[in-house]
Amino acid sequence: MKNVRTRRPRLSLLAVATASAAVVLYALTSAPTVTFGGDCGELAAVARVWGIAHPSGYPLYLLLAKAVTGLLPGGSYAWQVGFLSVLAAALCVGLVTWQVRAATDDHAAGWFAGTALLFAAAFWSQAVIAEVYALHLLLLAANLAAHQEWLRTRDQRWLNVIGLLYGAGLAHHLSTVLLAPGTVLLLLTARPRPGLLPALARIAGWALPPLGLYAYLPVRAALQPALNWGDPSTVDRFLAHVSGRSYRGLLGSSSLPDMLRYARVTLFFWYYDLRWAVPLGLLGLLTLDRARRPLGWCWLGLGLSALGFAAAYKVGDRSNYALPLYLVTALAAGSGAAWLRARLSDQRRHLPRATLLGIAIGLLPLLPSPPEGGAAARVGFDRCNQAGNRRAATLARATLGAAGPGSHLLVLSDELAWACWYLQVAEEFRRDVVVEPLGELDSARGRANLTATVARASAAGEVHAAFWDPLLASQPWEMGQFTLRLRDAATPAEVTLGSSQPQAARAFPLCAGWGLATARLSSAVSLPGAPSLVGLKPRTLARLGATLVAGQPGQPCAVLLWLVHRAGGPFLNNSSRSVQREHLAWLPFEPSQGGWQPAAGRSVELAWPVTLPASCAPGRWELRLGLVPATAAARARLTADARARQAATLPVGELLTWEQ
Repeated sequence: MKNVRTRRPRLSLLAVATASAAVVLYALTSAPTVTFGGDCGELAAVARVWGIAHPSGYPLYLLLAKAVTGLLPGGSYAWQVGFLSVLAAALCVGLVTWQVRAATDDHAAGWFAGTALLFAAAFWSQAVIAEVYALHLLLLAANLAAHQEWLRTRDQRWLNVIGLLYGAGLAHHLSTVLLAPGTVLLLLTARPRPGLLPALARIAGWALPPLGLYAYLPVRAALQPALNWGDPSTVDRFLAHVSGRSYRGLLGSSSLPDMLRYARVTLFFWYYDLRWAVPLGLLGLLTLDRARRPLGWCWLGLGLSALGFAAAYKVGDRSNYALPLYLVTALAAGSGAAWLRARLSDQRRHLPRATLLGIAIGLLPLLPSPPEGGAAARVGFDRCNQAGNRRAATLARATLGAAGPGSHLLVLSDELAWACWYLQVAEEFRRDVVVEPLGELDSARGRANLTATVARASAAGEVHAAFWDPLLASQPWEMGQFTLRLRDAATPAEVTLGSSQPQAARAFPLCAGWGLATARLSSAVSLPGAPSLVGLKPRTLARLGATLVAGQPGQPCAVLLWLVHRAGGPFLNNSSRSVQREHLAWLPFEPSQGGWQPAAGRSVELAWPVTLPASCAPGRWELRLGLVPATAAARARLTADARARQAATLPVGELLTWEQ
């Protein structure tokens, strides 16, 4: 074939330098142990015991994790597993740098593409924790590089490489299939056009051998490891596990307005994270020359497929499925930067101008940009630095430590349950406690599962719960320091009565004679730099203790807890971009019901669990407490009217919430 460049791609020192810088940065900001956000605790625990992870099983990831942890000399086991993400993300950055450098022959454009991806907050966040997405993006980047080399050389052996990388990608993460539309677009738009069906058949044939890694699942499951998700030791359970059958109901469960809203929000954060790379990426797609235009269609196919799948797949970490959009944007931005530099300067005639332009382009991730004048590197560091983050391990240790010997610990938050698993299998801490994650409780099936689990666990011994939910109100729970303990229904509630000075208490506006003497919010989690504020992640447990001064006997009262979101603070809003301004909770206390009533002037020491729903926006919250008439009319009015809640409650402190 004429006019086809056949030089072999060479290792680029620029790519090595970019990857090395990424290794250093990600290692310095990586989490020292398990973290909240994603499946970190589960993956680290499963890797520790050669277990079976949740569908689709991730056999390639688990085998590589075992290899990495066997080579690293120090750090916690979770940090060692997380170092696989550090290496994978750094190699992905280096590969992007190499692709752009090889395609454009522009060092500055290659450096910009690599560092744009390196500092992108969504990408960075997956490089510093024990998660699967950094390796997934590395395999996608390698596959895109193979696509580029096939387009450049038309050597059929590159189709073999593409097939092998497809197989390895599918043996790791099933969303690798989202690259298929891009591959088809590349083959259809390449000129001269190859035979589509023979090319796809060759790719499919070479993809089969790496899929043999899935044999790990039934072989290991048959040996009954300590963590054996779904037990895929039979043909039916194996096929269900590998295909993710249990998650199919989540795909397409979003309405069209919700999908469009989510796509809009994802694109907002895409721009917010990548900054200068977004306009240069769009420029790069528009200015690709004829020879590389099929590659642009491939990038576009992958990016749009990833965005559409993330919008349609209503799962907690759906934003991670849009990460390929970041990858292809960095590649396109490198092409756009090279085109812009070539148009603004002739490198042979104006070498100083070309050099200055190259330096400016290379520094773009470090320079301020719209909308608020921040730099991509600074935004990424503020959001993704996990160095010293031991919150998950601290809370898990406190929760496990509070459970009784040989008890069952019911956990609503999967992240907290998996952190407990990790402490049990990796650090041999409280292995006598049976940790049972409950999953979603908002459905009829979830509520039935809770009832059945409580009944089964209570028949076996002591039961603790690491959360408070209204569904628990039908059972007699007793509040401990970090857990609730299920007690015998015949045992009376423990209420401590003592003496206090009524005049020292702040009066509750709607319950005459009752006052609030003291209130204190405590949690196992502390926030660096803010020791006076309690830290709370949605779905985790804190404890609110209060001293109420009894007034004259009167109408039944109930406790109203009201959290009001306050603007400001170093936290972003949640993915909906709409700040949840308040959260309401009715706490279980009616002082003139239940067969007891304190005398006037006596104080009542009480404690309640405090949780926030997962949808709560991170940031600063004001906590307010009120004692209000326990009537349906009062509840309805206070639930509907924010001004009425303001008048009925007293401020008792502030807390900070965060999310990964």
